[in-house]
Amino acid sequence: MFSLLTMIASACWRPVSQYVCMRKDGDGDGLGDLDDAFLWCRDLEKHFSGEFSFAVIQANEVIEDYSQVETGHAVTFVGVYDGHGGPDAARFIDDHLFLHLIKHTRENGTMSEDALRSAFSATEDGFISLVRRARGIKPLIATVSSCCLVGVI
Repeated sequence: MFSLLTMIASACWRPVSQYVCMRKDGDGDGLGDLDDAFLWCRDLEKHFSGEFSFAVIQANEVIEDYSQVETGHAVTFVGVYDGHGGPDAARFIDDHLFLHLIKHTRENGTMSEDALRSAFSATEDGFISLVRRARGIKPLIATVSSCCLVGVI
């Protein structure tokens, strides 16, 4: 367990400029001989409060989960979308929630609980509409879902 945590921490400390598959081939990165395509990390752009990075250990061969970090001058948006039964719902949320939040924040003139609720509602309505249109050719789309964790800092 400790070695796994060490690998995750080491992956975050090492700077990378894009998503990198953390394959080990004796490159001296301190992560051992592990050949694991399910472990990867990414450094994020600088934020006014500092630098942020994350590491992921993927549990499924098919990625059902999505994460999103959007940084601005004085605000950071973080979203984690845990897909259930397939990636469709989490991918849809990843593609639409932040855009809806921007739209509703501009309409309200400020970030608020109401803007966030409206963004979630618009995203949910959009996914329900997609399911209604696609279920004839892709019936399993009606069985997927996602759990969302969102923070606006």
